[in-house]
Amino acid sequence: RFLLATNPNNQKEVFGWAQLRPLGPAITDPSTFDAAPGSGNMERDVINEEIWDDFESDDFPIGFASLPWTKEYRDFTKSSDQRRKKRMALLAQSERELERGKNQLWELASVYVVPSCR
Repeated sequence: RFLLATNPNNQKEVFGWAQLRPLGPAITDPSTFDAAPGSGNMERDVINEEIWDDFESDDFPIGFASLPWTKEYRDFTKSSDQRRKKRMALLAQSERELERGKNQLWELASVYVVPSCR
């Protein structure tokens, strides 16, 4: 991506330009105090935590209810399939956001200023 600095009164008069380069997601690591932007991982920190919370809130069949031919077991496998589909959808959404530049950490790579404006 490039930024162009122009005169607000005359768009044809260029003062300089700069290049922005993406570094990665701007997520902070929640396990580290005062973590720097970009230290986190979308899959590890956000998506897996959400799926794990869903798993912990689910009722796991115990005893005879945990046998594969019981209704409780079938219900539990359906909910695990739904969690797996939800995880894949969240991963796809985070990849789309990265491609569009949302939640992105940017670096100012190079700058050029016209010598008369320095």
